[in-house]
Amino acid sequence: MPAVNQLELHPRFASPNLQEVARRLGVVLTGYGTGNSVAVDLGKDEVVKEIADRVDRPPLQVVLRWTLQRGVAAIPRSSSPVHIAENLTALDWELAENDMLALDMLNPVSYTHLTLPTKRIV
Repeated sequence: MPAVNQLELHPRFASPNLQEVARRLGVVLTGYGTGNSVAVDLGKDEVVKEIADRVDRPPLQVVLRWTLQRGVAAIPRSSSPVHIAENLTALDWELAENDMLALDMLNPVSYTHLTLPTKRIV
């Protein structure tokens, strides 16, 4: 049984079933792509922007905070010292339950999965 499972995770790819199974089995989930995925266009997502404006935080912090409140360890990527410091401030506040639910609703019912070739390429 793995102790940690790393996966792409953000409001548009939340894997709620996997989150539940991991919780039941005691597996820690570690999310990457939090807020920086192509699937979460933070500059255009009205739900994320509205919440960010209301709580006076950058959109990436809203998505990062959502991830942390879901009990998932996050791996935010940044090479900017300013953004790294900003990411750390996601630890000192919480989203309201209605904001968490609004972000949860961004997760589609089904996903288009990438199918990898089954033949070995040499």
